[in-house]
Amino acid sequence: MVPAAGLGLRMGASLPKQYLPLIDRPILQWTLETLTSLNPANLMVAINAEDKWFRELPEIGHIKPVLGGQTRAQSVLNALNELDAPDDDWVLVHDAVRPCLRLESAQRLIEVALSDGMGAILAQPVTETLKRADGQRIQATVDRNNLWRAQTPQIFPFAALREALASNLEATDEASAMEALGHSVKLVPGDHDNIKITTKSDLDFAAFVLSQEHR
Repeated sequence: MVPAAGLGLRMGASLPKQYLPLIDRPILQWTLETLTSLNPANLMVAINAEDKWFRELPEIGHIKPVLGGQTRAQSVLNALNELDAPDDDWVLVHDAVRPCLRLESAQRLIEVALSDGMGAILAQPVTETLKRADGQRIQATVDRNNLWRAQTPQIFPFAALREALASNLEATDEASAMEALGHSVKLVPGDHDNIKITTKSDLDFAAFVLSQEHR
């Protein structure tokens, strides 16, 4: 499922960033096309009540929109509450604005999660030097060993994820909600170009990646 309920108009745009054009289609359409290639039993998108763009996307007849919430966790939980699935079924959650996800990385994530049985996320080890600051003054250099940057997709058993999100509606990703209840989450190395678009330069980079991949 895809949480896409944000309506923040960023980068000086006149529409939410998930609907900004990327090469020849909206960002969200790239994301949904990749997820569709995984052949999920259900593909759900949590959208804002005021969203007037989702239904303009082509070929969305098989995708179920659900009402999103005020937070990411609430949006995902709303979708889970609409889903009739066995407790041990698996739910994969992916950011609306990560259009450069490689299909093979998502498939590898699913394989690891099913083998591990607990859940897993795509992530990248931190390679930059990290600084802790007080305003714009460095306080300390942070040891980057064992630090990872979380990505999506993230995949967990249905019932466990629903319980975790219901108890932590401020969780910024699914893994942190699961961690709070003591679940062990597997890290699966992802790709450097599986970026989350937040700035104009991110949009330009995503266009470059997708054009190079001929996707």
